[in-house]
Amino acid sequence: MAPAAAFPGANYDLVTMFDCLHDMGDPVGAAGHVRQALAPDGTWMVVEPIAGDRVEQNLNPVGRAYYAFSTMLCTPSSLAQEVGLALGAQAGEARIRDVATAGSASSRRRRSAGPVASVPDHNACCRGDKLMRAREPDRHGFVLCDGGRSYWELFGAGDRTVFFLPTWSIVQSRFWKLQVAYLARHCRVLTMDARGSGASDRPTDPEAYGDRALAADALAVMDASGTDRAALVSLSSGARTALLLAAEHPERVTAAVFIGPSLPVAAGIPERMAAMESFTDPRPEYEGWQKYNANFWRRDLRDFLEFFFGRLFPESHSTKQIEDCVGWGLETTAEVLIATQLAPGLEAEESLQLARRVRCPVLVIHGEADAVSPHRRGVVLAEATGGRLLTMAGSGHAPHARDPVEPGAR
Repeated sequence: MAPAAAFPGANYDLVTMFDCLHDMGDPVGAAGHVRQALAPDGTWMVVEPIAGDRVEQNLNPVGRAYYAFSTMLCTPSSLAQEVGLALGAQAGEARIRDVATAGSASSRRRRSAGPVASVPDHNACCRGDKLMRAREPDRHGFVLCDGGRSYWELFGAGDRTVFFLPTWSIVQSRFWKLQVAYLARHCRVLTMDARGSGASDRPTDPEAYGDRALAADALAVMDASGTDRAALVSLSSGARTALLLAAEHPERVTAAVFIGPSLPVAAGIPERMAAMESFTDPRPEYEGWQKYNANFWRRDLRDFLEFFFGRLFPESHSTKQIEDCVGWGLETTAEVLIATQLAPGLEAEESLQLARRVRCPVLVIHGEADAVSPHRRGVVLAEATGGRLLTMAGSGHAPHARDPVEPGAR
């Protein structure tokens, strides 16, 4: 028997905590001690009562029972110990994440969940300091540009390179995880975290997120990784970077694949476009696309993320994809995302002019059920570039995350 923040031993392969972290007086100290006691490839597994981050999310039969337990047992127990943080039985995933972060753990997501308990993903259950990944990068580094540092990773070898460009800063480069490991068996694969996401810096100046600034970052990453030319793969707003590079730096681009391009070459989703026109204006209520609003993001970023990624993945059985994306979105801040929306960007006519200048082979992949950027945009982009259009029936805005084989085979 020993306190959780002072148990003996080191180089443990596995440390488990079942329904107890919230009972501890000093869970932050316990988290830090676990990290020190783990072997480099050890695993920290945490199981906690499942709970929402807001009281109203827990007003259900299970939540009411847990609040009763917390009042009578969990909270008094913690208060009676040294520090007495008193998380309570309904701490919520965000609070548990904060505790583990203060204990020196890095990014986390929920790994799995049942009706009464969840297993937070502490760096994929905290396997040392690294994510459990199908393929580790062979090289990685940072480039320093006007907006700060941008992180990149390079996988595989060969005379051909596929560059998976970053999309909106709401997610990091792990969004391409289903493609990277496979393609790295056959060629070089380059990825990067956009400013505001992943391991990259998080400036809050809108100028740092302008389309041309982000394209300059991508070129800098190509230079730093020794990539003279690459086939570009983009998703959503990443199409802007791909378009600028293909049109203005044709000697660096061998081909371009646009997935669900979010380019102003055709009208957007009416409700989303209306919300963006009043993006900074407070509203009496926030329902549907009205949540696409700076004030709401500051108030309840998680709620917006859950709404947005629910629209991004309209396909059935997309729980894992939505949970991953919400977790990545929580790694950034509302102020960063607001800055991305206020940044200078390509207008409709400029986008079409750039598209007509593209001379490399182009493939546009667009989901027929895309509820974020309409299918018509893909049609117009394919026509303007002289490229080929692949329409995926029943797919939403990110078909590569739901059907990774089809886009990869193309």
